[in-house]
Amino acid sequence: IKAFLLRHGYIYEGKSSWTIAYMKWLKNLDLQGLFKETLDEYLLQYDVLVDKIERFSLRLEELSHSERYEEPVAKLRCLKGIDTT
Repeated sequence: IKAFLLRHGYIYEGKSSWTIAYMKWLKNLDLQGLFKETLDEYLLQYDVLVDKIERFSLRLEELSHSERYEEPVAKLRCLKGIDTT
């Protein structure tokens, strides 16, 4: 999405991408024709992937509390930066 926009001269001036402000900026761009259709399709796919990541994350959290994985996951959580939440 970012490469598509850059290729067509649209540069986000905010601090960071993929924030609420960035998404609002994306949805308010004044694109026409195929450019708008393409961005809309990219944003639909982005939403699908975000939903999929959320589902996988929830499932991993569930599995981490199951009898089979609870102990190994607890050991891994002792390491800095490793957690399921």
